[in-house]
Amino acid sequence: MEKPPVPETVPPAVSTLPSSTDGYAQAALMAALEPYRRDDFAGAAMSLEGFVATHSESAEGWYYLGASRLLSGDPRQARAAFDRAYALNARVGHPELQWLAATAEARTGAIESARSKLEALCATPSPLQVRACAAKESLRR
Repeated sequence: MEKPPVPETVPPAVSTLPSSTDGYAQAALMAALEPYRRDDFAGAAMSLEGFVATHSESAEGWYYLGASRLLSGDPRQARAAFDRAYALNARVGHPELQWLAATAEARTGAIESARSKLEALCATPSPLQVRACAAKESLRR
């Protein structure tokens, strides 16, 4: 059986989510993101795992951990990190978080959940709207 196409992964820019951490934690997050800035996503995942171990309430930390895991080829672990980011972030409708979570879900076979997130993105004006509509169509039954 052929796998359905999945949304393209786009690395999010650093600081796409609103900050919910104090100054010390924000500085620690920026340091943990250094490998991410160099497109070393496996290194970033390791660095961010350490960050979230000590800053477990940082939605940004979990978001970038999920993005790093997804971009380094581990969509299952990415989903867990994105779930945590959703739980911590009051702005769960953040387009980049929805896009990456949908990508991880599609890559792990959670097509209905991915489609639901893509439908929401497709219905909302954002820089990802057109791509989300196309990705949603690629996940047709």
